[in-house]
Amino acid sequence: MLQPEQHSHSSSGGTREIIGFALRWAPFDGGDEYILPQFGITPATFYRRLAAILRDGHTRLDHGVREILTGLCRNKLPDAPFGDQVPTR
Repeated sequence: MLQPEQHSHSSSGGTREIIGFALRWAPFDGGDEYILPQFGITPATFYRRLAAILRDGHTRLDHGVREILTGLCRNKLPDAPFGDQVPTR
């Protein structure tokens, strides 16, 4: 399901942690109230980082998982340009 390469997004949470959190809380509208205490960043920053992870192509995810996470980002960042930028790899 998840096979991120060895890179992270600073001390506020690596790829694996961000994806794991997003997947765990996606059914509950994202768990925004827990993002700041756990990652030390605002929910908007968290979802921008998640979107960047999904776009960068370095993280292998099942298609269904990628769709769930992309949908979460689109819901949380309605003004962000997504288009077809998120790979289906």
